[in-house]
Amino acid sequence: MDSQNAKDPIKFGQKTEDLLSKLARIAFVTPRMYGRCTIKLAESEQLYLLAQCTRDITSIDCKRCLRNSISQLPNCGAGRKGATVYSDSCIVKYQTSKPIKFIDVLKLSLALEGSPLVHLP
Repeated sequence: MDSQNAKDPIKFGQKTEDLLSKLARIAFVTPRMYGRCTIKLAESEQLYLLAQCTRDITSIDCKRCLRNSISQLPNCGAGRKGATVYSDSCIVKYQTSKPIKFIDVLKLSLALEGSPLVHLP
């Protein structure tokens, strides 16, 4: 997980939240309730984003969960180049260090020890 701060933390945070919000709008309507994308930030830096819900909830609940998780990013990832927010039903994640591979929410949440996290009930 990227614990380094961005050069312009406010601008980076706003851009990250905006991109995750757009990705969430895609994720909650797909059958897998999953979205992942890569955005080029600079010549040698990319931003990897993930938004995912468990498939035991409705798309409306997924949308709500992702929106709530994204709103928590300033509490755990303010200005950092990587952060993860997860709840019992969804996860949002961004990082610049390496691509995010598709793994289920349970495996991802178990693999996040030592990362800046906020757990939502």
